[in-house]
Amino acid sequence: KSTFKTIYGMGLYEYFQKNRMQKARSLLLAENISVKEVGVKVGYTNLSNFSLAFKKEFGVLPSQIRWLNNDSLHCFSQAHQPSQ
Repeated sequence: KSTFKTIYGMGLYEYFQKNRMQKARSLLLAENISVKEVGVKVGYTNLSNFSLAFKKEFGVLPSQIRWLNNDSLHCFSQAHQPSQ
């Protein structure tokens, strides 16, 4: 556990969650599928939990992502990175 954190700079769950949200972001931007479908594809059964996790990671709701371009999203993502 501590070896993982030493190598990746974060705990296992945080690493898993960040990758999960990155996949969700990619699906929302690249495919014409609903937010609910994306949430299910990345492993959520509760859409509210998916939306909250996505907003925590990127600062916007998944339903808003398609209106933002990648540069704007990058700024949101950087602004919402946890302090270390």
